[in-house]
Amino acid sequence: MKAHHVQTFNNQTLLFSLINVTLATTLMFGNMVRPGVYAAWQDPLPPRLRINNIPADRVVRFRSEQEHDHFRLLDHDGDFLLIGAKNMVYNVSAATLSVRRRLEWRPSESDVKMCRLKGKSEEACHNYIRVIAKKAHDRVLVCGTNAYKPKCRDYALLPTGKSSGHNSHTQRGASNGEFSLTEEKPGEGLCPYDPNHNSTFTFAAPLGYRTDGDLYVGTVGQFSGADPLIYRKPLRTEQFDLKHLNAPQFVSSMHLAGFVYFFFRESAVEYINCGKAVYSRVARVCTNDQGGPHKFKERFTSFLKARLNCSIPGDMPFYFNELQSTGPIVEGSYRGERARLIYSVMTTGSNSISGSAVCAFRLDDINAAFHGAFKGQEDKNSNWLPVINSKVPEPRPGQCVNNSKSLPDVTLNFITNHPLMDQAVPAYLGRPVVVHTGFSYRYTYIAVDPQVEAVSGKAYDVLFIGTDHGHVLKVVNVASLTQTSDSGQIAEPVVVEDVLVFAPTRISSSGSRAGEKSSGSTGSTNSAGAPIAITNLVVQRSPYEQKLIVVSNNEIQGVPLFHCQRAQSCVDCVRLQDPYCAWSLDERKCTHNWRRDRHSSVQSIEHGWDERCGVNFGATSEVLEELSHNAVDRDQTSSGTYSPTTPYGPLDESDTSGTAPRGSNISLTACLPCPSTPALDTAALYFARPHPNSGAIVDDSRGDAAADDLGLERNHNELDGSGSNTVIEATGPFLSSSRMYPAETLAISVTTSVVTSLVIGFIAGYIFARRCKNDIEMDTGPEDYTRYVDIQRMNGLMTPDLGMGAYGHELSYAVGGPRPINLVLNKNGKPTNHLSNPLPNANNTMQQMQLQMNNLAIHQQATLENKTTLQKVKKIYL
Repeated sequence: MKAHHVQTFNNQTLLFSLINVTLATTLMFGNMVRPGVYAAWQDPLPPRLRINNIPADRVVRFRSEQEHDHFRLLDHDGDFLLIGAKNMVYNVSAATLSVRRRLEWRPSESDVKMCRLKGKSEEACHNYIRVIAKKAHDRVLVCGTNAYKPKCRDYALLPTGKSSGHNSHTQRGASNGEFSLTEEKPGEGLCPYDPNHNSTFTFAAPLGYRTDGDLYVGTVGQFSGADPLIYRKPLRTEQFDLKHLNAPQFVSSMHLAGFVYFFFRESAVEYINCGKAVYSRVARVCTNDQGGPHKFKERFTSFLKARLNCSIPGDMPFYFNELQSTGPIVEGSYRGERARLIYSVMTTGSNSISGSAVCAFRLDDINAAFHGAFKGQEDKNSNWLPVINSKVPEPRPGQCVNNSKSLPDVTLNFITNHPLMDQAVPAYLGRPVVVHTGFSYRYTYIAVDPQVEAVSGKAYDVLFIGTDHGHVLKVVNVASLTQTSDSGQIAEPVVVEDVLVFAPTRISSSGSRAGEKSSGSTGSTNSAGAPIAITNLVVQRSPYEQKLIVVSNNEIQGVPLFHCQRAQSCVDCVRLQDPYCAWSLDERKCTHNWRRDRHSSVQSIEHGWDERCGVNFGATSEVLEELSHNAVDRDQTSSGTYSPTTPYGPLDESDTSGTAPRGSNISLTACLPCPSTPALDTAALYFARPHPNSGAIVDDSRGDAAADDLGLERNHNELDGSGSNTVIEATGPFLSSSRMYPAETLAISVTTSVVTSLVIGFIAGYIFARRCKNDIEMDTGPEDYTRYVDIQRMNGLMTPDLGMGAYGHELSYAVGGPRPINLVLNKNGKPTNHLSNPLPNANNTMQQMQLQMNNLAIHQQATLENKTTLQKVKKIYL
């Protein structure tokens, strides 16, 4: 009985140990995401600064009187923005977002009636402007959907004071000058039928020399949208050929050095035998392509395309397959070499695990893919494989030639059947620049401010990333200059800011936007509203100011590129890691005008700390709580301020105490008053708690429920005097009421506890089992069969019952099973029945008793060899 309990205990101990191992492994691998190492589904990088509310005097905005405008930023030249909308074209000043001129173009009643007869909605049967291209300084090409009957018009801008009589084809601008219609023509192939179709266009000629033959467009033809094409009058791609274009969604296009590049996503024809997938593409055509002879006279002879590979590396790479946006070509120095990069926003599918990434593609890698092997398919049931070089004709298909009409048919037939390149274009540095995973939002658009100079003299690309929930992220590409950090890990980008630009709005039953503010600061939150996606971003620079133009479907805003003034201490300013901002030791403030005195400016883009700030890093959360209970009147302090988000007042340059190890990410929430620090403004102190998703300090005393719903924090001290919602995030271990530990400490603790529990569990089980075994051996002698028979009877088995009499053993059988057991002994080669032997009497000698016991032993051995139920009984006993 004891042995049975010992075995049960050992099984339970083993099961408990296995459970511990499983849980520990899950915790260990789930939390051992080292800083700087890209994981497939890591937590989003926290921003250094969250801004929920931008002061009204720092924001400019534009929206028209129409209920739904469907804005598209179609062209900008530095001073003006050309915006296409529903039935309208706006020429807007980039500095003030005020309308300089407007052009109204509505579809005719007959076109609207025909559109309605074809089954389209009333909202769709308007003229949505989708192409605005300047041919010269005084001439512009405008194309619109025109109620599902695309048309294009050429307009001329008349000088001031020169009017054409204000007829139906002349419209006065909002300021001086008039637009005069010079030509109207069909727009099929230049503009989509459906306003929801994504299209792109670009001119491949300098301003003033542009004609219709220089306009390259990627769009869809036909009313049903079943004819995608890349078009330049009179050439186009192959019609109804899935190898060329397969349900593409065009993103952008650009002209560079004799080529026009198109970026789009489409259904992958090379994956069609395995299912359906969407791949991102880059395609190019030669600007001097004149078409081919005979049947190729209206076809491009240089069209090639390749896949864009944006993925997290590994044994099984994770791909971001759907291209959403591309930035302009930027040129700079990256890791000691000059390169031209194109930053792109890539996402997973809409019905997939939500993920977004920004990848950079080098132009040399794109051209190398077009000079590589072709991909082809022998027949419809074959795999897509590289085409061997011996099958590629000469001259090589896809190259730019002086006279494409003289190309041989073998070259033209080959490029018609093999427009896809085998090699995909890899991401620069082999991985995404920044990755966001989660269901909260996706990236939608990107703008780049290239090669922004820092105090150290290094230049960094600053990325502005729009999201589908109205936020703009500012990211500094640190990895473009250094691959590894001081600790040997892969350098990760710096998310400087997360700014709420378009707050969610709710449409009321009357059609107006509820919760909308006509004045005041931007970014007020309406928790019941739908998020507003950002559709375009433009970095606007002028001699007087710098701003970011942010476009949504119904509103345009201009917001600052930087928010240096929100950091009021040296530590907070340096911790931003923003190349626009530096701490001035002379002026004792965080400023963007640091270039006037570079030597007295403190900044650290790669590390986020500088020893010249002179900060005591050993403060604890108890200090913060103690100071919060000893608040005094603000007027009693002479200078300096204090708050959980700005823990230090102005610091003296000579104070260099409390420096931190080089390469560490400093995260501070409180500091003991330093001797060289001015008096703290303890009136601004209050009890604070850590934000659940970051190391930021959240004010429990604020009454901003809307900001709390979004997880955004209000700066209690109103750093810029505007009452803006701000929080400076912690980037490393932060000090709070519950101390936090890094992932390495957690991994070591979990591993130690697992090993310890395994060792203790097995040792305890072994000792307990041995002790129970010894107790049984002490209680039962080698000749005592009474205990043995009791165990047999308890298990319900038919076993021999041996009782010890006065003169010897008496052999009997207890019927414990459903059938008798005929025990046959093989003695001297002859089978004998042990039951037939006579029982000993009282006069038997000790030798007879010994012989009987030997017979019993032989009987037991034979029974075990025959695998009877007695074997099971013996196992239980042992």
